[in-house]
Amino acid sequence: MLEAKCHPFHKAHGLNVFEYMSKDPRSSRKFNEGMTSSSKIVLDMEMKEIMNVGGDIGTSIEKLVSVYPHIRGI
Repeated sequence: MLEAKCHPFHKAHGLNVFEYMSKDPRSSRKFNEGMTSSSKIVLDMEMKEIMNVGGDIGTSIEKLVSVYPHIRGI
């Protein structure tokens, strides 16, 4: 049975995942490489539109459409 409010990574390592990665450069590098690869795969596909939901003033979506001009920002 799962424990209420249990965070398995924290329970196993005594830190949350981001605290752990800040102390382990290899884990941090692997995580960042994975996130970069995932983002590149998605953005290189035939994406036509991307919607900014709750994104403050739209800085990220502005950058995305400047790098990928075939994508329409909403």
